[in-house]
Amino acid sequence: ALQAFWDGGEEPAVAVPLAHFFCQASKRRDFASLLVGRREGRLTAVFPMPYADGALVKLVNPSTAEVEIGIRVSRTEPPCATDLRFHCRYRHEPLAYGTIYQALKVEGRGRFVGMYLVTEQVGEAHHPCFNQEGNEYFYVDGEQDPSWLGTGTEDYFNCAYFYARGEVDAPTHGCLDQRYSEDGLDRLGLVAAYRFHLLDSVPFEKSLLLL
Repeated sequence: ALQAFWDGGEEPAVAVPLAHFFCQASKRRDFASLLVGRREGRLTAVFPMPYADGALVKLVNPSTAEVEIGIRVSRTEPPCATDLRFHCRYRHEPLAYGTIYQALKVEGRGRFVGMYLVTEQVGEAHHPCFNQEGNEYFYVDGEQDPSWLGTGTEDYFNCAYFYARGEVDAPTHGCLDQRYSEDGLDRLGLVAAYRFHLLDSVPFEKSLLLL
């Protein structure tokens, strides 16, 4: 797991399994985006991660097995020009059909800059990827009606019609894993997709709720 602490903070601003941070949770796959990527087993990340008084980055092994890793961290010297800090969170839970899922709820000021989502369908459905029919809702600063209302999960990841062209990786979005079933005999669907908001980040001053 990856943890990062900024400016002497006691709670990690980043707390996420390493595979999820690099969009490799469902399978290992080389890809290239503008912010994270994988090539021949080497993982890279170039998210801006500003800090003023110091940074602490940890890799945590929760198992008893030994793990061999190599890591290289580089930084730039210009002074920190913002008081915003990079945060990343991980959630994993089963959802019943029709559930309105609270993907993110934060208080304070910031910008939403991206998401990596892995969904696996359980049971029969009208379509193997029916779990991609949920719309996304962004409620900014306590608004009653969402200022961002999507038209389907696969549309949010810019891969409409249930990823009809299969897996793809682009600079700001992609689908890195698409499986209808492990053996082709059932209708289970698995999709792993990412999107980074480089030109369309969602700013908020008081709060952000993402459903």
